[in-house]
Amino acid sequence: MNDTQTLRDLLDVAIARHQTSRRQLAIKAQDAGFRIVDTTLNGIAAGTYKSQPKADTVRAIAWLAGVTDEAAFTAAGLPVPGPPFADELPPGVDNLSPKARKAVIEILRVLVEEERDGDAEHATPTKPARGAQVEHRGHAALAAMAGTPAYAEPDTTGEETQDLGGDDPA
Repeated sequence: MNDTQTLRDLLDVAIARHQTSRRQLAIKAQDAGFRIVDTTLNGIAAGTYKSQPKADTVRAIAWLAGVTDEAAFTAAGLPVPGPPFADELPPGVDNLSPKARKAVIEILRVLVEEERDGDAEHATPTKPARGAQVEHRGHAALAAMAGTPAYAEPDTTGEETQDLGGDDPA
């Protein structure tokens, strides 16, 4: 296949592969669990689709065309997403307090914004989470700030001890 394919090209491949219309392609993708409609496929095929396609749309087109997700995201001019972030979270995150959750979510928003802008030093987050009280500093430093979080109990940092319990000094 050509390395300079577009989503439009992948739709042509899908039509040839399935020997059917874009409407039927949308139905096939829906039956396979993708959220996509034929008007989206028609807009992409006609070159009139002005929005950035959602990840599920790109994945549906990849599935229909019989190519990898990576090939479809590249064709769409989008970065290839990694594995679902939720799959990488450590056990116990569901037990975080509401304040801790807000802090973690805001940190992630800032990091996503920095990745999107490509300039970690000058990026500013768009809109903080409702009710979040965030002081904007050097954003990458936000996640690495030392000290006890404002929501933590006195003399706790929220981290588990690394003391192995021995009498010998480290």
